[in-house]
Amino acid sequence: LLTTKVKGKTQAIYVPVNMVEEVRQWCHQYSDVKAVIKEVSDCCEQLIRVHTKEKRINSRI
Repeated sequence: LLTTKVKGKTQAIYVPVNMVEEVRQWCHQYSDVKAVIKEVSDCCEQLIRVHTKEKRINSRI
């Protein structure tokens, strides 16, 4: 079974036996993609913080 959340509720989807390995790979890839997206998001946040800090410093001069 493959489970996912939809509107706060868990839904289960039956995975045919012949697709189990493929679906496992999809799940691992999904996790990898989420990790990369988090890294990009963290980098963007850092860029915003640096920009804001620089702007604040430059406005005082």
